[in-house]
Amino acid sequence: MIVTYILSQVFIIINYIFLVMTYQSKSRKNILIYNFGALIATGISYIFLSAYSGLAMVVVAIIRNVIFIIDEKKNGKSNKNSTKDYIILAILYIISIISAIFTYNGILSMMSVIATMLYTYSVWQKNTKTYKALGIPIGIMWIIYNIYIFSIFGIILEVVLAISSVIGYIRENKREDTMNLVYKKIEEKDKEQLFKLIDTVLGGLENQEYFIPYEQWELDSMFDEKNYAPLYGAYDGNKLVRNGAIIYLSKYACGF
Repeated sequence: MIVTYILSQVFIIINYIFLVMTYQSKSRKNILIYNFGALIATGISYIFLSAYSGLAMVVVAIIRNVIFIIDEKKNGKSNKNSTKDYIILAILYIISIISAIFTYNGILSMMSVIATMLYTYSVWQKNTKTYKALGIPIGIMWIIYNIYIFSIFGIILEVVLAISSVIGYIRENKREDTMNLVYKKIEEKDKEQLFKLIDTVLGGLENQEYFIPYEQWELDSMFDEKNYAPLYGAYDGNKLVRNGAIIYLSKYACGF
């Protein structure tokens, strides 16, 4: 009995290592892959704990991730959900509800079902910011469920995961607040910023030998609006952070 419980806690630790990685990832594909590893570890842990509601939700979650990964690989990444996506979500919710009926063992056993349905929505809607925001209520549900099945490391590590999701959500909002970009014409007073930006971009090219650099006369004439189109760029405050396009009549010029 003691050995079985210890093994359940070992696999819970492995599970949460994967889950912390999902909340620090920016890629939806990586989120799904890391979550798949977490689900396998969690399923094994629930077998040792005889937590059958949780185990049923693991099976649902594995089916969900396989469907999402295959769909994204077949149809490509999309920022919008189609009718087909809504049908998939409905099917997954129906499977979750049916599984919940067969494994019901009191209201607390349903915390795993609610958490799974919330998590399914969070990865279905394809917005990593929303995913990180929903990680907070999902974490609360799993904390309650781990108390119910008396998984000590599950409780401790779920608290850590909830903190991680809060940090990830704050970082996401902080990036948006600090990068309030304004697109406008680049004025001649910002010439030095523009040239430094060009040097930074060209210096980061992998195969620089294939790129013909600007000649000095081209750089000098970039603000000649009588003969060439004006330059536009993205400003973060007073700082030029991106050149929108260089519509230039030289065969060597390029936009970046």
